[in-house]
Amino acid sequence: MPTPQSDLARETLNDPYNFDFLTLTEKHNEKELEDALVNHVTRFLLELGAGFSYIGQQYKLEVSGDEFFIDLLFYHVKLHCYVVVEQKSVKFKPEFAGKLNFYVSAVDEILKSEQDNATIGILICKSKNDTVVEYALKDVHKPIGVSEYIITKNLPDEFKSSLPSIEEIEAELSGDKKTMTEYDKLKNSLQHLEQQYENYLSMNEREYLSDLDKDAISESVVQRFETCYDTLWKHLKKYLEEEVGVVTPNSPKPIFRLAYENNIIEEVENWFEYTQARIDTAHDYSEEKFMATLEKTGDFISDAIELYKLMSKEPW
Repeated sequence: MPTPQSDLARETLNDPYNFDFLTLTEKHNEKELEDALVNHVTRFLLELGAGFSYIGQQYKLEVSGDEFFIDLLFYHVKLHCYVVVEQKSVKFKPEFAGKLNFYVSAVDEILKSEQDNATIGILICKSKNDTVVEYALKDVHKPIGVSEYIITKNLPDEFKSSLPSIEEIEAELSGDKKTMTEYDKLKNSLQHLEQQYENYLSMNEREYLSDLDKDAISESVVQRFETCYDTLWKHLKKYLEEEVGVVTPNSPKPIFRLAYENNIIEEVENWFEYTQARIDTAHDYSEEKFMATLEKTGDFISDAIELYKLMSKEPW
């Protein structure tokens, strides 16, 4: 395949993918695998790597009156392209490549705009023979990659300390092999939120997105806000203790008040509003409070980035 397209496929492909966060039996089928990935879409996005935004499951495409359904469809906000993901709970077969190639071509013709780059196809199989894969993709000119997935058995508690942390996984997936710094987790969380929020802001410009697709994008923003908020206030608590030398409670609102009193943040009322939004999403997912959280997310991102720069002494 052309070198630029091949580079795009390699940039998005991990081999193997680790789906250890799924609770599946050894003899699971493709529908069970797909449903489990959707139910754990936040962890799945982390395993895919930075930049992926979820669009939909069993995404319908109409080609000359015939209907086809893509297992999972994503948009990569960094590469500016669609990503078609098909998964098989069996060993790779050459005919799988032909079906994925068809889906990639269809997305290029139906969904891709002039501003988008070529669609990428990712096929995730239970196992594969590299030589068979090479022959199957030899004359395919679309950016397609084939990867295995693994689901390891749960380890006893005494062995869990030897597992990589979420921070280490994020560093690995982002291609950053260096040791994680203290604020890398916060930065990764903020970047993921910022990317998905940008996707949320632009989703109404994509007429092909269904209401369900837009709901999924909106829900993903709120979920990432929750994760980012929790990560941030805990880092701020540690910063106050180690850099300022104050005794801190184990509650976010007093932490932000202390940060304000020590000239670390301005407009403490804004942080109180973010705290209330986090409480609301934890206890009440009403439409009104859900939308109120979305409206605050842009300001939260800006304020959180400034706080990150102050604490980490790193540029954004």
